Amino acid sequence: MESIAILYASQTGNSESSAEQLHSALSASHPYLRLSISRLDDWVLSTTPSSAFPDYLLVISSSYGVGQPPLGGEIYRAVLDHLAAPPPGTPAPPVFEGVPFSLLGHGSRSYPTFFRNPRALAVGMKALGARLVATSSCEPASASSLLSPGCPGVGVADASGETADDEEAVRLWIEEVKAKLPAVEAMYASESPSAAAERRSKSARNRSLLLRAAEALMPEEVAAKREDLVSAGVLQGGGGGGADVGTCRFIVVPLVLGAVAVALGVRMRGVM
Repeated sequence: MESIAILYASQTGNSESSAEQLHSALSASHPYLRLSISRLDDWVLSTTPSSAFPDYLLVISSSYGVGQPPLGGEIYRAVLDHLAAPPPGTPAPPVFEGVPFSLLGHGSRSYPTFFRNPRALAVGMKALGARLVATSSCEPASASSLLSPGCPGVGVADASGETADDEEAVRLWIEEVKAKLPAVEAMYASESPSAAAERRSKSARNRSLLLRAAEALMPEEVAAKREDLVSAGVLQGGGGGGADVGTCRFIVVPLVLGAVAVALGVRMRGVM
């Protein structure tokens, strides 16, 4: 294992703070790993044709309103919801095929929509082929058992006061993630160089599908967000290194949309 991406979406700053805590903890305990930290939407939009999935995804998010995604996670959630619910008779595309991930959700049990968005992220990623690395004593056997009282499978930071202190819950989750790293590293230990190269090539193709789906589903939102990222210096407007916007942008023409639809198992009428 070489790389870990810490991805978050945060409305009030709690998830962002937890992501920064996690980044600091892993930087100190595992300095040999290549770590990155970004908002979920920024991560999707920074995809280039050569961008493979990191070896381990660590996702941190809360809910907003009546279970919607918070700031920085709207595009990611929309893509997951869409791809994980294909037309009848069409399997969900294994976009995250075999990619290990763990998740921490912030929220408060005092709200009826507690944990709705974090649970949707975990269920959606599993439906699209990601492998949940459970940060509890067991891994849920099915999506319906995810977050069950006896086997949550994911980190839960509850600010209601009904359970353990949410700051302590974050600290314990970070320790569990660190404890799981040897098991995640073992997933890649026996991989030959040629197998690793093939996995990364396939991974890059799969990751690009997330960006294409985002552009097809939410073109105006993606364009606006990309402009914000260029203004903030997160993406390059042209030339230089990094995630070049010109490289990230896919030309939306009927042939390309049709190919994406076939790859994702999405029916798109009136395009071809």
